This record gives sequence, C-alpha cells and structure tokens, in this order.
Amino acid sequence: MDKKTGLKFLSLFSFFSLFLLAAGCSSVPRKMERLSYRPLKTTHFVMATWATELVPGQTLRIYIEGDSQANLFGKPEPKNEVVRNIAQRDTAQNVVYVAQPCQYLQNDNCQPIIWKEGRYTIEMVQAVQSVVEHYAEKYRIEDIELIGYDGGGTIAALIASRTHIPVKLITISGILDPKAYTSLHEGEVLYDALNPANENYILAGVPQVHYVAGNDDVFPKEFTEAFVAQLPNPVSVQVRLLKSATHDNWDEKNVEFKF
Repeated sequence: MDKKTGLKFLSLFSFFSLFLLAAGCSSVPRKMERLSYRPLKTTHFVMATWATELVPGQTLRIYIEGDSQANLFGKPEPKNEVVRNIAQRDTAQNVVYVAQPCQYLQNDNCQPIIWKEGRYTIEMVQAVQSVVEHYAEKYRIEDIELIGYDGGGTIAALIASRTHIPVKLITISGILDPKAYTSLHEGEVLYDALNPANENYILAGVPQVHYVAGNDDVFPKEFTEAFVAQLPNPVSVQVRLLKSATHDNWDEKNVEFKF
C-alpha cells in the first residue's frame, strides 16, 4: 500500500469510526419535547426516564415503554417510537416516560436472555415499579395513571397488582396474557414470566381502560376481551376499540388515552 492509498484508507476508517460512535451516542434521546432525561438507579438496573417539570400533589401520568429489540450494535431499544411520541404529546402537567430495563442504559445484568426471554420476570417488574414509586413518593403523588404499551402494558398491570400506591391502569395494545401471546407466536419463549391474567382477583379492584386495535396481529383484541371477562366483579373496566388501528400505529391516530 502506497502512502497516498494508506492515508485515504485511514481517513475512511476514521470517518467510519466517528460515524459508529455518533450512532451509538445518539441512541439515548437526552432531551425530548417537554421531557428532560433523568436516569435512576434501581437494585438490578439503571433506568432511563424522562419527565416534565413535576408539580407535587398533581395527577402523575407514567408511560411505560414496550418490549425491546436489538439495534445495529446488539443493544436493546424500543421496537418503535409509538409510546414515546404519545408521551411527548401529552399536555398534562406531570408526565413521565419510562424505558424498560436495559433500553438505552445497560449494565452487567443486561444479557440478551434478560430483555428477551426474561422480559416479564419479577426483576424486570420491580425495576419499573421502583421508578413509579420513586416519583410518587418524591412528589407526594396520590393519583397515578400507569399507561403501558405492548409489553409495557404487561408490566403496568403487574405493577398495579403489587404496588402499595393506588393506581389507575391504561393499556395500549397491552399484552395482558403472556401465555396467550406465546400460544399465538409459537417461536416466542418466555422464562419465569409473571402473568396479569393469573392475578385477576387483585386487578379486579384496579380501575382500568384497555385500548385495543382492530387490526392487531401481535395481541388481538379478543385476547384483551378474554382477560377482562375473567375479572371477577371489576370496579371499573372498559375496553375501547379503534377499528382502524394496528399494534404499532397508535401514535398516528391522535387518540387521547384517558379515563
């Protein structure tokens, strides 16, 4: 290799390296519209969260991200921007967006088996629950709405059945029965998965609204309807159908996800 060719190669290599570095750094959206980045350390994970300027005592709306997929670098990130976009458009005073464990921020516990096959384990649920209770206690919040999309709906429901703080539950194409989900998607395997459908007696006391899509092939509306039908004497439960929606286009529909 002559000197001119070598310099050209080094220049291209440097450019490519900077591109990879920039791509890696840009994966964490430090600032979103109205929401500021607030990482929080829990027992097993460091959680990526974003929040508005929170006012003590007012209703707190907490959006929980959906399940993960690997990015170009093999790191977990959300499958889409549906719930992030919805959270940014929410005009409520107190809004928090919570990424699932290992999304954007990884530590030694973030092995692929954790955020893939183990995504509904007690450790994953407790990590998000710790975030919810941190914000509730720090800002003396007594009225909390948990809004979970996709697998974030699973986690939101599981938190609702465990936390000592009274909450209301909203799901958006929420996977409310992981067993039914894996029966539909035969290639999916879930280890030690907690299942909201097995906690129906506790969840019957939680006010909830489930938004379902007419064209959802990930968790069809019939699965949500079956989940609700198994709730014994629920205090307040609604299923709201948007026929034109799919699992991953809710942010295009301008729906207000409220009670």
